[in-house]
Amino acid sequence: MTTPTPVTVRVTAKHIRDSEPGDCYRCAVAKAMAVATGDTEAHVVERDWSLCVVVRGRYLVAPWQARRFIYAYDALDRDADGRVVLPAELAEDLSPFDFDLPGLNDPAWQYECYGCEALFDPDDLDGAGCCPECRENR
Repeated sequence: MTTPTPVTVRVTAKHIRDSEPGDCYRCAVAKAMAVATGDTEAHVVERDWSLCVVVRGRYLVAPWQARRFIYAYDALDRDADGRVVLPAELAEDLSPFDFDLPGLNDPAWQYECYGCEALFDPDDLDGAGCCPECRENR
């Protein structure tokens, strides 16, 4: 996903069964985003109490379908080794689903300031990726 076109992310049963809950790079949503966008570093992260998806260094509050799934998946019981025990039949909030991501040029995406690591609109960062406050403190 290097174009301005939106993309549909399809989280499949295979992504769900092969994923590692609690791992922001290996969860089902991250795996599906990697396939849909071609970004092998796509991941999910919690920022300022919001669950965000990250693609090509851009941040977006996770769509509700992804949030619902992640919270349900991370809440599952674990075995003695700490691994999630998936039920034989996936319940509705754990079943395969789709969600859409806007194109990478969409203003909904935010970038992380290289200085303070806060999220900003791309127009608020200078060529070095720093916000106005970090530029003042250089």
